[in-house]
Amino acid sequence: MRQLIKSILFIYLMTFISQVSYSQVIIGLKTGANLSNVKFKDYLFAGVEQNPKLSFNAGLLAHIGIKDKILVRPELLYSMKGWQSREYQTNSSGRVNLHYINIPLLVGYKPIEKLTILLGPEFGLLRSAILKTQGLIFKTTDQYNKIDIGVDLGAAYNLSPKFGVELRYNYGFTAVSKEIPLTDENGNPFTMAKDGRNRVLQVGVFYLLNGK
Repeated sequence: MRQLIKSILFIYLMTFISQVSYSQVIIGLKTGANLSNVKFKDYLFAGVEQNPKLSFNAGLLAHIGIKDKILVRPELLYSMKGWQSREYQTNSSGRVNLHYINIPLLVGYKPIEKLTILLGPEFGLLRSAILKTQGLIFKTTDQYNKIDIGVDLGAAYNLSPKFGVELRYNYGFTAVSKEIPLTDENGNPFTMAKDGRNRVLQVGVFYLLNGK
């Protein structure tokens, strides 16, 4: 999987590096809110309600102009994902915080001057996973896969030459959790299968440092 990611990154780099010298490169900062959840197919505990949770993202971006209406937008982000849950029997709540370093590699199309439609892959490296429940904190990083791959679709709107807002949705393809041996309430062993896909709605702002 890591070799695949390296190959894709290399292809992107080689494709666009020849264009950079003929294009305007604009560097910027961005931050925003994440409304995240993890879509499970098989791993759902009975009596547990799963809900989205609110967190944030922040990082760097670059606008690399290719043609009049087409640009490339690579980003380097810290992004917190995960979900929150509530157990009916004990009425206890918990939060799973998944801390990622994300690299979206997006292509942008500008139907009008201030609006950019963005689409492309997003690669994630899990740095840590934290479970918070009943006032206790558990580090659960070893229960989750390090690599996350998804696709982003969104739109950015420039309110001024330097400042803008955006809306984006991230749809994950790879399993979030590993195959983990567990024990049920009766002491019987079972395995939690690879499951769960990240789903994140992002609303944010960006500032272009050398925008005109």
